[in-house]
Formats: sequence, structure tokens, C-alpha cells
Amino acid sequence: MNKDSKIKRQVVRGENRGKKLGYPTANLELKPEDNIKRGVWATMVEIDGQKYPAATFVGASVSFGGDQEEIEVHVFDYEGDLYNKIVELDFVEWLRPVEKFTDESELVEQIEKDCQQARKILSSK
Repeated sequence: MNKDSKIKRQVVRGENRGKKLGYPTANLELKPEDNIKRGVWATMVEIDGQKYPAATFVGASVSFGGDQEEIEVHVFDYEGDLYNKIVELDFVEWLRPVEKFTDESELVEQIEKDCQQARKILSSK
């Protein structure tokens, strides 16, 4: 999947890892036919007809020993329950590949950098 590609999915329950790290995510199923480059993306997500900027991770949570691939969307400036909502995700710009981190603090530091980079990119769109 190239930039400017979109998918529409229902938000499903995840393991609440993002929430525990201070970056709650809307989890979307990654389907076999999805040709999305793995890693972190600057994205726009449409929720109930309104668009929000977001940082999105596509792949397996290798830092936690995970092998199940999924899409995790951290929506900026959104308050509310997204479970079971249908959202449309627009992949705007790829930021970096999947990385394995040695501990949670290193991961949180990188997530913050990813969010800052995504906000900067999306503010100019």
C-alpha cells in the first residue's frame, strides 16, 4: 500500500498495551490482502464523519514478543470510546520501520518522537 491509500475497518479490542504506555490505540485487523508497508505512519482517521490526525503502527509488537500483526492507531486530540466503530484510515506518510526496543521507556521515548513527527507532517497537509 502506498501513501494516500485508505482502508475502512471496525475497531477491535487489543491488549490495552498502548493505553498502559500512555498512548491508547484503536486496533484494526490487518488482513492478508492488505499490502501495507510495515512500520510507523502519519495517518488521518475519519471517525463519525470527522477527520483526526494520528500516528499508526502496522506490524507485530516485537518488543513484547508478539507475532500477530495488526494496525494500531493512536488518534491525536480524540476523547471517547472507539470500540466497534467503523473508521477510515488514510495512510499519508511512512515514518520508519518496525523496531525492537529493549525496554518500555525506550519504546515510549520513540513513540513520542513518532507522534511529534506525525503531527508536524499532518499539520502541513
